[in-house]
Amino acid sequence: MSDRVANSAVQIGRGIRKLRKQRRWKQDVLAEESGLSRVTISLAENAKTNISLYDIERIAAAFSTNITGLMEAGRRSLRISDEKLKYTVGSNVYKRRLFLKLSRKQLGERVGFIQQYISTTENGRRLPTVLNLSRLAYALSVPTSQLLDENFYHEQEIVDVKIIDPSVLGARLQCARLATQQRRFTVSRSAGVTPQIIGKFETGETIPTIPTIIVLCKALGVPIAKILD
Repeated sequence: MSDRVANSAVQIGRGIRKLRKQRRWKQDVLAEESGLSRVTISLAENAKTNISLYDIERIAAAFSTNITGLMEAGRRSLRISDEKLKYTVGSNVYKRRLFLKLSRKQLGERVGFIQQYISTTENGRRLPTVLNLSRLAYALSVPTSQLLDENFYHEQEIVDVKIIDPSVLGARLQCARLATQQRRFTVSRSAGVTPQIIGKFETGETIPTIPTIIVLCKALGVPIAKILD
């Protein structure tokens, strides 16, 4: 397999995994939707097999997109460093927790997280979901968007924040899009997310990942604080 083909396989695999997780589908669900086996889905996501073009098209169809959409989703995923985000969020949570003089157990108890979840987040081994990030921000009394800020000032005053509701998150994305007079198709081309998925984001049916929200905000030309806080 040439390097170019191998890179394309990795990109498609990342795109499949990203779109599947956006829908909260297990591999078994995608297998059923596409008519393929779970093993084939797993191998495709990990670029472990020369999956046929026909099968890739069947997977893409299950997501209401095409092969280009799969590759674009994978490309966007590669552009945003999850490792960098993990480090930034973990560092900010850690510094803020120490400033508030909370143990990991105490922080977790505020919003129902086990101590291990706080530990793996602070150590950069986990990137919280959008809702869990909002819960952490609530427990730390800071705006959610600030936990993503590399220049986060952890000694700021305590502020009254609320845990974001999925429907509110979706409504904010829709309002931002309508305010810029952009069609879903236009945003999808910039963000690498299908128009159908954007629609599900806007209705709260599907919750975007943090990297996806960052990309959407860039495509919409709005600060992430407008969506998360």
